[in-house]
Amino acid sequence: NAEYGDLQAVLNRAYDVGMQKIIVTAGCENDIIDALSFVKEDERLFCTVGVHPTRCDEFDKSENPESHLKKLEIFIENNRSKVVALGELGLDYDRTQFCSIETQKKYFELQLQLAERTGLPLFLHS
Repeated sequence: NAEYGDLQAVLNRAYDVGMQKIIVTAGCENDIIDALSFVKEDERLFCTVGVHPTRCDEFDKSENPESHLKKLEIFIENNRSKVVALGELGLDYDRTQFCSIETQKKYFELQLQLAERTGLPLFLHS
């Protein structure tokens, strides 16, 4: 796929040295859509679904945070064979210029509830 530049060459080198599976990390809704599209092309590729702490404003910008969370759940439900973790999520106190600590905490908790409902492991931001 030309959209990904030399990524296929990078993947081939990884596979050539014994890499068997690769997880593509998503950090926002657009990343999730791109990651799901990309990983469907190769049975060795998988992805995460979640909102990175510095992007948690995405929930508020959606005007309905619960609906946004439900979208994440639908991405997971519709792609169970390719979504292997919930994340990247967590707290990022070093880059609060992107998203306040309070907003991060609020949506970290919501995503933890989603992890509990789906049974997916967490891909945590440290």
